[in-house]
Amino acid sequence: MSLSAKAKELLNLFSKSQPALQDKDKPAETATILLGDTLSDLSSSETVEATYDFAVLGGAVSALTLDLSLPKGAIVTQLWTDALTALTSGGSATVALSAGADSLLAATAFNDAALTGTDQHLSAPLKLTAGGQLTLTVAAAALTAGKLRVCLAYLKPAK
Repeated sequence: MSLSAKAKELLNLFSKSQPALQDKDKPAETATILLGDTLSDLSSSETVEATYDFAVLGGAVSALTLDLSLPKGAIVTQLWTDALTALTSGGSATVALSAGADSLLAATAFNDAALTGTDQHLSAPLKLTAGGQLTLTVAAAALTAGKLRVCLAYLKPAK
């Protein structure tokens, strides 16, 4: 399989952020297997962010819609959270992140180390089957305070 110059450039950029893709002997096969698409079908990458803020959205047990939508077919390569203000709860609240029907972060205790600093959450790329609005789901108990920045890097599907 032969890769175009643009596809090779995207593979190079992507593999720097995903060490599992650094198989220099078979880059096209590796990318196709891991991504489910050839890189020549992808037009560009983007880094976006949204913020959960208790003062704005509250913290009731519910699905809270954040101000960010991801397209169907996007391949999320990285997901970070940055606790700007510690999440608090009077109980054992959990937090999950999703884009439409696609889970990005499974339910995680509000005070888990993964949500108390700046943390990366994906161990492998994730292709969105549906895409949609970024949602932070609070379960088990309400949050009583906190502000969490969510950052995502993804490859956009070609139009």
